[in-house]
Amino acid sequence: MKELEFEQGLPNAVDVERLALGSAIMDSVNNLPVVMALCREDCFSTSQHQVVFRTLCEMSAAEKAIDRITVLRELHEQGKLDLAGGPAKVVDLDTGLPEIYSLDAYCEILAEKAALRRLITSMYRHTQILLGRGAGVAEIAAAKAAIADLDTETNRRKQGFQNMAELIRNEAGGGPRAYLVPTPESIGIPWPWLKMTDAIGGMRAGQVICVSAGTGVGKTTFGCAAIAHAAAQGHCTAILTTEMSSQEQTIKIMCQRAGVNLHRWMEGKATRQDQDAVAAVVHTHLPSRIYVDEREQVTPAMMDAALTALKHDPPAVVMVDYFQLMESGLRTGDVNREQHLAHVSRQMKRLARKHKTCFLVLSQVNDSGSTRESKALENDATVIILLERQEGGAMKVKFRKSRFSARSDMYLGFDGATGLFFEADNT
Repeated sequence: MKELEFEQGLPNAVDVERLALGSAIMDSVNNLPVVMALCREDCFSTSQHQVVFRTLCEMSAAEKAIDRITVLRELHEQGKLDLAGGPAKVVDLDTGLPEIYSLDAYCEILAEKAALRRLITSMYRHTQILLGRGAGVAEIAAAKAAIADLDTETNRRKQGFQNMAELIRNEAGGGPRAYLVPTPESIGIPWPWLKMTDAIGGMRAGQVICVSAGTGVGKTTFGCAAIAHAAAQGHCTAILTTEMSSQEQTIKIMCQRAGVNLHRWMEGKATRQDQDAVAAVVHTHLPSRIYVDEREQVTPAMMDAALTALKHDPPAVVMVDYFQLMESGLRTGDVNREQHLAHVSRQMKRLARKHKTCFLVLSQVNDSGSTRESKALENDATVIILLERQEGGAMKVKFRKSRFSARSDMYLGFDGATGLFFEADNT
């Protein structure tokens, strides 16, 4: 009885739980990936809500259609409808819900409540052990370790103003030198071209780098070269694409790294030497460091869920091919196209920091050379690179925006047959 009373008194946000589950049922395409990415089962304080959440995850994994009718049928077939509170309780989850634009904020509330419950429960249980007879040094150490682990999870993000002097003195216990001297992480992952790394630095976690160009100029080839180079350096990388299939992306990168004529390969006219060169690339560790996610539609919520699924091997660089093909996940009738893309841009900036990755976002430009359909990406991006094809095959690389840029433009040589960019004089 005391245990039951203790559990009932733990922090919860039942109304927010209903809001999160109801929104996931109401719009499973856009909302369910957000809830799955930011919440786990114990974020829901009631067993009824836990059953519903578990069922939604299972239905999503099985690629089943999700709405109130299909969820009811699934619960009934599994014999879990009563455990979920019965038909009326399940139907009520998505009844009268308001329009939701900050679902991730609601999921954060649930995560915080769950962290508090875990911390309080752990403290309670270890207190009972320590009050019992025979508790000694081992029990004290176990209690301290358990609470320290939970406390680290609860306070995983530093909030509020921090004194700069304290930051410098205390960072990782290393003092001023450890804090102020650049680390490999702060320098970033080098580009394949030394002059470019010298000009703007490497690809850093938390950055959104926009690579913009006109149609057919070579922005996808440029992005693939950067992704493959980072992977060759041992970094995990990823490609989110709605432009090309995963097979096309894979063949493009393998031929590019092997220096093989892509058009000859795709036409089935590859020579034995071409095949051997590509095979040599395939058998290196390079393919295992590049993940490809091919989708008909990409939204920030889907990006968040996809990156969360890679938390065992988080990518340091993520290429998005390309920006104008992305969807916001907002209701179509509520905002125009520019507002949709502005929402996408803001969310990518947030996700870059959350997942500690660098987004390499490919974007089309309009006739004036600005990002097509959205000025927001130019405002939000840390670096803006504009590619311009020159006569004779050279590629002019303009740095339209860069926090650490040392020059306004540079040139790369370009072999259209193999898709190889190479160092060239600034002519």
